[in-house]
Amino acid sequence: MDPLMAVLCLLPLYPGLATTTPSCPQNVNISGGNFTLSNGWAPGSILTYSCPLGFYPYPVATSLCKSNGRWHFPRSTQRTKAVCKPVRCPAPVTFENGVYTPRLGSHPVGGNLSFECEDGFTLRGSPVRHCRPNGMWDGETAVCDNGASHCPNPGIAVGAVRTGSRFGLGDKVSYRCSSNLVLTGSVERECQDEGVWSGMEPICRQPYSYDFPEDVAPALGTSLSHLLGTTNPTQKKKQNVGRKIQIQRSGHLNLYVLLDASQSVEEEDFEIFKKSASHLVDRVRKELTHTSSLPALTVFLLPFLRIPLTAHLLQEVFPDYTHAMQ
Repeated sequence: MDPLMAVLCLLPLYPGLATTTPSCPQNVNISGGNFTLSNGWAPGSILTYSCPLGFYPYPVATSLCKSNGRWHFPRSTQRTKAVCKPVRCPAPVTFENGVYTPRLGSHPVGGNLSFECEDGFTLRGSPVRHCRPNGMWDGETAVCDNGASHCPNPGIAVGAVRTGSRFGLGDKVSYRCSSNLVLTGSVERECQDEGVWSGMEPICRQPYSYDFPEDVAPALGTSLSHLLGTTNPTQKKKQNVGRKIQIQRSGHLNLYVLLDASQSVEEEDFEIFKKSASHLVDRVRKELTHTSSLPALTVFLLPFLRIPLTAHLLQEVFPDYTHAMQ
């Protein structure tokens, strides 16, 4: 017998020589919560922790099963047992021209923050704010202002630090967050001619915080006519219009909405995404119907998959709204 054939025939007799597919350890329970796996314990599977409302997974929310059969955890957290910890809202670093109570390092869900201004200053924003289960304060940033400058006092969001205390035309202010908070919004803002500040108000939030649907709805519900504008080829360019899309009146706009349909998304959650996207498309189409001055618009809903995307599959997922792209 050929020597090579003899070796191949003997391989099954020695399990140690056979190649086995590695799998990740199954000791991944989280105290106080649950976990899901996108593809069992096999390499490539995504481990996702979930906690009850008002709690968040610690030290990580997700992990990936690597090809060597080990879960990918940051080195500093490898020996830390997963647990659901209570959500906390950040505390103010400072409050200009007024006082706030209570003064805590961070605030529990259900806790309140109250603001009062010194004499000669008027309170703008929310006098009382409540810590919600998503780690975000409700209401608006409280500001004590005397109206003496070209632009109103831009305020200091909870957990933020501001550099700059002059609010005249052309003056700039910049922001950063304290401790390990994450800043969303504009890092720098400038006082403009119209007496308004450029950019968006910065917010400092916990890394684990998230937005409730009622928080996102106002942004998505902004009238499309405020975002889109028409122009013509001979029109002279004016000043910067900020968040405005200028399109020729005879032009056409393609709007793409990308939905994640990969294995990391549960079927129930994907159905929610799909319905939300469908409602969004309906809203856009209705507004275009009643606003004749806007250019033509086509909406594409595209699912993000880990398999080849075909026209047939697109029609299966979104039969009423999807345009197959070749």
